[in-house]
Amino acid sequence: LRVMSATGSVTSLVYHMSLTPRRLAPIIWSVIFTGVNSYKIYQIMTERQGTVEMTHEQELVYSKFFMVHGVTPKQFEAIYNKAEIVHVKKGQHIVEEDEKLKHVILVTQG
Repeated sequence: LRVMSATGSVTSLVYHMSLTPRRLAPIIWSVIFTGVNSYKIYQIMTERQGTVEMTHEQELVYSKFFMVHGVTPKQFEAIYNKAEIVHVKKGQHIVEEDEKLKHVILVTQG
C-alpha cells in the first residue's frame, strides 16, 4: 500500500513538474509525501529482514502470548528488551487491592 502511495506521489510530482507555470505547493507536497513513504518502506523492509534469536523461555512466551495476536518476532524483541523480569515466590502478592498500576503485568506461569 505504501509503495502504491509513493508511486502515486511520484506520478503527481512528474505531472506538476510538467505544468507551465509550475505550482510549488503540490511539488513540495509530493516530494515530502514520497520521502516519508520511502523512509517508512525502508523501515518495514529492514524490520522484516532482521533475524531474532530467542532463548527457549522467550520462544515459549512469544508463542503462547504474543504470536497468536499477530506480534512479529522483531516487535516481541523490542517489548522483551524493555520488560523487567520478576520471579515471584508462591504466596507473594503481585498487586495489592485497589493499587493503581503503572505498568503492564504478564504472568507467564503459576
